[in-house]
Amino acid sequence: MKGTQQGFTLIELMIVVAIIGVLASIAIPQYQSYTARAQVSEAFNLASAYKTTMSEFYAVRGRFPDSNDEAGLPEEVDRSGNGGESSDDSYVAYIGIWPGEENYGARVVMEMSDNANSAIAGKWVVMESEATDGSIQWSCRTTTGAGNALDEKYLPGSCRDQKEL
Repeated sequence: MKGTQQGFTLIELMIVVAIIGVLASIAIPQYQSYTARAQVSEAFNLASAYKTTMSEFYAVRGRFPDSNDEAGLPEEVDRSGNGGESSDDSYVAYIGIWPGEENYGARVVMEMSDNANSAIAGKWVVMESEATDGSIQWSCRTTTGAGNALDEKYLPGSCRDQKEL
């Protein structure tokens, strides 16, 4: 009587390794894109405090502030959430209020830090405000025509559907 074969053949193992390689080649870029979008979301979460401050400033003074200083916001990004020192492990390097131009009231400009995913590190994204009919409308976009513009695919879904101003 012959004994039964135990274990896998070399061909079967090579097929399994090939399948794992194909799955990894698809999954890794998707994961990188996912992490970059999550890091950009941090910028928008931090910017929500700036939006609130700018809205309150507008309600009191009838105009938007021209800078962080005028709005009473720190020049550095406060990542601690309690008014303390900022940490160096954030994905956001800079958030600032910039004065408006013809087609918007003011903008919140965010720069991604070097700690962020390499696809977004050093890139900029902008939220623009416009006061119309007693309310403030916010739109977001990448900086057009600039070499440091964030690729639109990394913006949150609500921003990707908006047209550039």
